[in-house]
Amino acid sequence: KLWQLHVHAPEVMLNQLIRRMPDGSRIVLIGSRTSNGAVNRSQYAATKAAMIGMVRSWAKELAPRGITVNIVAPAATDTPMLHDPNRTSSPPQLPPIGRY
Repeated sequence: KLWQLHVHAPEVMLNQLIRRMPDGSRIVLIGSRTSNGAVNRSQYAATKAAMIGMVRSWAKELAPRGITVNIVAPAATDTPMLHDPNRTSSPPQLPPIGRY
């Protein structure tokens, strides 16, 4: 399911949209700092790393049309998973802004 959500869905969506996008458009996908690897998050990290590869490839492929493709990796988001007591192996890091 993680692969479907984080890799396959953006692939299908962008393959359809790219043909219709005007030159000079912008594409931004949401990544994760976990793409560098994290304890007990191997499959999630792998999908986010795959997204980075897709984004880099699309950026090169679409550059001649002036379309930029970027991925942003936000800090921890205040969701129930952030407060899960089983998350002790990968505690969230407070971002420089000082809040989640």
